[in-house]
Amino acid sequence: MQQVETIVLEERKAEEAALKAEEERAAEARRLEEARIAREEAARKAEEERAAEARRLEEARIAREEAARKAEEERAAEARRLEEARIAREEAARKAEEERAAKARRLEEERIAKEREAAAAEARRLQEEADKKAKEAEDCAKHHNQSIRFDGKSSYIDIDPRPVQDDFTISFWFRPEDTGISR
Repeated sequence: MQQVETIVLEERKAEEAALKAEEERAAEARRLEEARIAREEAARKAEEERAAEARRLEEARIAREEAARKAEEERAAEARRLEEARIAREEAARKAEEERAAKARRLEEERIAKEREAAAAEARRLQEEADKKAKEAEDCAKHHNQSIRFDGKSSYIDIDPRPVQDDFTISFWFRPEDTGISR
């Protein structure tokens, strides 16, 4: 009998465990159903939010495209203004360069003319000096061992070097053209 009681007890325990397991499965099924419903509700809300966000993004995209179109139009207008200004600057620079080149040509022509005048004047001066020196040399040759006249500017005498070994004397007479004394 004790075996029967044990079996009955075990069967009761098994029935209670099965009942308990069934209750837990039912509770789990309810929890799963509630979770599924909550997920579906969350998915619906998320879908609504995604749709609203998509509308906002589309509106923002349209606004950006409109702003970009306006900005491009403004950039194109600014580019045209800048190109016109660049062309005007280049034209002004070209005219200024032409004026500078013309002025440089005039200045170069004036400089060349002045250099030619200066060269001609220098050539005349050198010719006069050469003529004067030639005359002085001619006069000196005529009057050997006589006095020599210097012009006070560029005349000189070149003598052969003489080694200094003893005493010697150099003498000359000096007669100024203008004594600086008023009479």
